[in-house]
Amino acid sequence: MNVHCPHHNSLKSRENEVGDIIECQANASERKFLLDEAFQSMTIDAEGNEQAGINASTDTCWQKKGSGRAYNSLSGVASLIGEKTGKIVHHTLRISSCRICRNAQKKGRPPIPHNCKKKLVRDSKGHGTRHGSTVGEGCT
Repeated sequence: MNVHCPHHNSLKSRENEVGDIIECQANASERKFLLDEAFQSMTIDAEGNEQAGINASTDTCWQKKGSGRAYNSLSGVASLIGEKTGKIVHHTLRISSCRICRNAQKKGRPPIPHNCKKKLVRDSKGHGTRHGSTVGEGCT
């Protein structure tokens, strides 16, 4: 057929475009499921007083398997699952190293605008601090 393989840069560009759309849809679903969970969690006690509260559990996943002694994964995700609906009401992604930010830091320059997923930086004692170079967040 003489069809050439797509270039890896083209594939990465399409992946980034589709990934942003999927992320926006996931966030919209989470907002809807959170409202459903809150609505189903409202109860009325014997005296007619409304009581509201959400019960949820969490599930985490790390991309690199831990050995039981060392959990040195570079990325992971945590999901908050509502008790009444069983649906994900919030999720968060954690990445300990961003290649674009790291390369810019090596060169002594600010990083190019990108959708940085690095959210948590740990010091040598394991205390977390927020990373403040996120660019391009939000859905349109």
